[in-house]
Amino acid sequence: MMLTTAPKPWFILLTLGRVSNLPTIWTNVLAASLFTQVMLGQGGNFFNALLLSRGLFVLLGMSLMYLGGMFLNDAIDAKWDRAHQVARPITQAWISQRAVYLFSYFLLLSGMLLLTLVGWVYLATFDGLNAGLSLFLLILLYNLFHKTWVYSRLLMGGCRAGMYLTAGLLMGGISGELIWVSMGLGLYIVGITLLAQFEHQAALFSYRYGVLLLLVLLLLFSPLYLVFFIPLNPLFYLILSGFLLELFRQLFPLIRGFISHKSLLIQPSDIGALLAMIPLFDALVLASVQQFWACIVCLCVYILLPKLQRWISPT
Repeated sequence: MMLTTAPKPWFILLTLGRVSNLPTIWTNVLAASLFTQVMLGQGGNFFNALLLSRGLFVLLGMSLMYLGGMFLNDAIDAKWDRAHQVARPITQAWISQRAVYLFSYFLLLSGMLLLTLVGWVYLATFDGLNAGLSLFLLILLYNLFHKTWVYSRLLMGGCRAGMYLTAGLLMGGISGELIWVSMGLGLYIVGITLLAQFEHQAALFSYRYGVLLLLVLLLLFSPLYLVFFIPLNPLFYLILSGFLLELFRQLFPLIRGFISHKSLLIQPSDIGALLAMIPLFDALVLASVQQFWACIVCLCVYILLPKLQRWISPT
């Protein structure tokens, strides 16, 4: 059943792509590129990372892969959305499921093509093709099984970790430290994805859900383990303190509600707030290699994301 008249076509496409989260992909690419360049002794020039055509192509390729994954999610979940999330564009009959499938395939293939070209033109290897195919498989498998397979949350974490590794690979190479960083981001995303399952169904207070909530907390605080694997300095500790304080501010009401009201029901805004903290994670990574101005960029994106999320739903 349609709830409203159809908005402008461009707004429908932006909603399908969940573009309010797209800047987190950009900060991921920026952080992974500069971090791996510094760790591999290649300098890590902020302006070069932004202005070189290679960086722009990687940024565009990653953006297309993300958008393609979001479109594919709506296309595959159309039947489920009709029962549980009726405000989505396909359910509202603003656009056909077939059209969304076609958009998703076009975006994913375009993203893979760009990443392949970066690997071939700039590196003379098939690294871009291999990385693009790996990302495509992770995105496809997650979207196919995330409603039926409990461990699909790991695939979502793998998608973000894979984007970090792909950006690092194509912009300088993969260092051991970058692998640990990408794992930290992946675990954080797994935590958000586990929490998001309670958007549509409340969790009643029980031993099982108590253990699950504890696991979510451990995953969301996983960036703490980075102190054992990446360089440390005062800027890193400053941003880490801000990250932990903001994370505690977001989670405390949920934990208090779970204990006092004996149930846990997550709102889309709760998930959006945790997703909006991804640029803070990127700023943390950049702070470890003393990329001050890049940290400022990530912090600015973090400040702007809630405004974007009020315009376009992040979930």
